[in-house]
Amino acid sequence: MYPIKMNPVFKSYLWGGSRLKEKYGKNSPYDITAESWEVAAHKNGESTAANGEYEGMTIAEITAVLKEKLLGDKVYKGDDTKFPLLVKFIDAKDNLSIQVHPNDEYANKNENGESGKTEMWYVLEAEPGAGLIYGFKHDITKEQFEKSIKDNTLLEYTNFVECKKGDCFFIPSGMLHAICKGLIIAEIQQNSDTTYRVYDYDRRDKDGNPRQLHVAKAVDVTNLHASKNSVNCDIKSGNLVKCDYFTTDKITVDGVHEYHVDKDRFEILILCEGEASVNGVPCKKGDSLLIPAYIGDVKIEGQGVFLRSFV
Repeated sequence: MYPIKMNPVFKSYLWGGSRLKEKYGKNSPYDITAESWEVAAHKNGESTAANGEYEGMTIAEITAVLKEKLLGDKVYKGDDTKFPLLVKFIDAKDNLSIQVHPNDEYANKNENGESGKTEMWYVLEAEPGAGLIYGFKHDITKEQFEKSIKDNTLLEYTNFVECKKGDCFFIPSGMLHAICKGLIIAEIQQNSDTTYRVYDYDRRDKDGNPRQLHVAKAVDVTNLHASKNSVNCDIKSGNLVKCDYFTTDKITVDGVHEYHVDKDRFEILILCEGEASVNGVPCKKGDSLLIPAYIGDVKIEGQGVFLRSFV
């Protein structure tokens, strides 16, 4: 068992930029790279191993070989086990659409058995004044919500939060949200690609058509209560998020950091800044590692900031 460095899958959307290539060394084929799917086992994108004996294989292919030794005794449920997490980097040169994600029950019923989507964001970089939309300023009704979308007045109700590097946000299903321009984000989420777009600044696709909105479904699933806290994560302690779907901790390394992985579940390590090695596997800023459940002891050497996620 060794740390498996991942080759990401790249996505080019009209709001993306070039910073994932310029600052994080991503070998994207696109001039505009909006997203880098770092650790992904989804029909819309599958990352592959970049090192060792499993080089070139997808997570599903490695799982077929290693089974519980990769995913863990409590995660692996047989050959049809769905990899539970998806990790992305997002470069917002422009505003993303205002959107919402359904919970498991709604997605399973309305999206052909797809999972819902609860996620978290860790701010890797923020330009001065950059921020995001996080829920509502105050409670509104479904009627007000739907009318504000039709009248193009939704921004009057939404809660804008200015961000800085190192901020963390928890985005449960049902939370209206949007990453705004000037941010680079690391996103840890359920393994789902279901998004209901609510408002898109009247932008057009490459053919000049308005991008599709999903108003009816968004009205069904959106939590219409005011956002009580803009930052829902314990940044100071390093224990960023703990929810039903994943836990994410922040690890700052200056020298050597060691810990033990039990056999219950795999882990994902993201190097947000610095340079280090994990059990001898070298990694630089922007690299993501899949840590098998049966790896045993993990030894990180170097200097840097990691996000450590597991189910």
